[in-house]
Amino acid sequence: MNKTQAQPEAHQGQRIGLLGGSFNPAHHGHREISEHALTTLALDQIWWLVSPQNPLKDTADMAPFADRLASANSIAADSAKASQIKVSDIEQELGTRYSIDTVTALRQRHTDEHFVWIIGADNLAQMPDWQRWQDLMEAVPIAVFDRPGYTRKALSGDAARLFATARLDPDQRQNLVTAPPPAWIFLEEVQNPVSATEIRTNGS
Repeated sequence: MNKTQAQPEAHQGQRIGLLGGSFNPAHHGHREISEHALTTLALDQIWWLVSPQNPLKDTADMAPFADRLASANSIAADSAKASQIKVSDIEQELGTRYSIDTVTALRQRHTDEHFVWIIGADNLAQMPDWQRWQDLMEAVPIAVFDRPGYTRKALSGDAARLFATARLDPDQRQNLVTAPPPAWIFLEEVQNPVSATEIRTNGS
């Protein structure tokens, strides 16, 4: 089983995907997008950054942090690429609540590695609600994976429009990780409809 690491090990020059979220709970959609990102973006690792508390989500429906870490470890361990998926509670150690602060801290610690922020199309659509979201776009390359029902909203939203000239063509996907930000790409190959909210509601 994957072991939670506050600070996953990384080596000089590695290409690392960062998938942040509440993981409330983790599910096979997280695993599927991670497996695809490892291949399509030519990554060495993906770090699942389990957030102690997403500032945009209600605490009332949030499972205990330890339970969410356990669900992330369980789902990651069931992957064919389990050795490349690292579950991390680094945000708790850093004391960061916002993505931009986490990315800034990680880049300060890992000056020789290449990071890419991984999000779904739903997050691109709501990114203008994030703290210092424009700074985040300018701090790290971002890979956006489409989700059913969010394509138009994501690509017509403020984030996509403001950073339209920074968008790379899909055939440049393996260049994204080392591209100077702002740089982002929209990938439509994986469109998993599952959501943590649905799992909590339906209990499956």
